Amino acid sequence: MKHLLKFDKHEEYHAEEVSGLVKPNVSFCVKEKHTHYKKYRRPKVLKFVAEQAGSTVKLEKISYEGPPPNISLQYSTDEGVSWGEFPIGTAVTIPTVGGSIMLKGVNNRFTDQLQSYHHFVMTGRIAAEGDITSLLNGIGGDYPLKSYEFCRAFSNCAALTTPPDLPSVKVDYYTYASMFSYCTSLSKPPELGARLISEGGEFAHMFIRCTALTKSPDIMVETLENRTLEEMFSGCTNLSYIKVMNVEPFSYSAKGWVKGVSPTGTFVMNKDAEWDPEEYRGVNGVPQGWTVVTEEI
Repeated sequence: MKHLLKFDKHEEYHAEEVSGLVKPNVSFCVKEKHTHYKKYRRPKVLKFVAEQAGSTVKLEKISYEGPPPNISLQYSTDEGVSWGEFPIGTAVTIPTVGGSIMLKGVNNRFTDQLQSYHHFVMTGRIAAEGDITSLLNGIGGDYPLKSYEFCRAFSNCAALTTPPDLPSVKVDYYTYASMFSYCTSLSKPPELGARLISEGGEFAHMFIRCTALTKSPDIMVETLENRTLEEMFSGCTNLSYIKVMNVEPFSYSAKGWVKGVSPTGTFVMNKDAEWDPEEYRGVNGVPQGWTVVTEEI
């Protein structure tokens, strides 16, 4: 039990104020009188594993409206035994199947606007492991993210088969917008830790045209903001399972979010939801033809 904590009230959830407590060894309370438990989750440094010999990884700076933030990353090709400076703008080759590149850094921002950003370019076939947050805090795990932080980070990476984990509980405006758009080989969803959102757009266009994706991440946000889910799964033609725990109705949060998904599937919603799924059938809510089941959060 030493890795579990219980909070019964919102004001008790202040990890930074609890002496000796290191995130993410904390529970999370969404509503008053709700008690949630969270198992200890060890932070993991981001890793790219080659599923095809000769796969490459490159991080590019895209500068349509000024340069993105200056960042510095360290990388390892020997499972963290030794580290060197990662050459931004230069492709690094992983020569063998099962070989890997680990990445970490301590940076204030990764990306801070929609049109100028850092973007991974990959060739071959690559599976990601570990936490995207290790690019900001050097270790991974839960870490609060600011607006646009990882927008477009992997867009058009057709070589990416498995995404990194996204453990951050608190995310902001457009944090993950278009993050995996057009990743046509992506067949597994990321672990999505988000519980607290801000102004909206947090997951907008996140998986557009991910045609190999069959299952959504568990979307555990109970209150959605404007454009939070906009076109999130648009064009995911093989998607047949969605789990979303919003209590309040979709309203303007989910425009086109399930346009073009599989004609049949399973939609898992919050047992305590304050909306009728039959009133929200269509591309802006619950896909037509899908079976609805409820689950307690």
